[in-house]
Amino acid sequence: EDPEGSVFRIMSPVRLVIFDCDGTLVDSQASICRAMEEACVASKLEPPSREAIRRIVGLSLVEAVAGLLPQADGALHRAVAEQAGDLPAAFQAFEAERRPASSSFQGAAAKSLDWYENVAGKLHLDPVSFAYDYMRRTGKVGHDDIKQRDPRFAAAYEAVSAQA
Repeated sequence: EDPEGSVFRIMSPVRLVIFDCDGTLVDSQASICRAMEEACVASKLEPPSREAIRRIVGLSLVEAVAGLLPQADGALHRAVAEQAGDLPAAFQAFEAERRPASSSFQGAAAKSLDWYENVAGKLHLDPVSFAYDYMRRTGKVGHDDIKQRDPRFAAAYEAVSAQA
């Protein structure tokens, strides 16, 4: 122990000190590019270009996935980042998150298609009732929604339906 109380004693004058603040003491981009390419090949995916890979080095995993898959939405970016190393699990997590919205949309589209396929049976309706029926064809818009969005139209429909 030296007189100052330090347990460390410098034996020779220090000529250079390197502080590695970001955790990278060596340039590892070539290794990262190779690892990314191998991971893509193993997952039967087309590897991104080396330039694309270099642009994401240093980003968080979610940001990196978003940079490599810009056409995908945030749910897929999060799923791939959260399931790093297990792409099938990532796609399952993505599907589980998106399935309810997708199913709801598909159900509404099916109801709308059914309405169009049966429109001939609605041609006898007066214009207000026809428009009202059209607006509610998917089951996603209720009378209260119409009343809130267009109170005059809702009142016109209520008057027409009261006469029928």
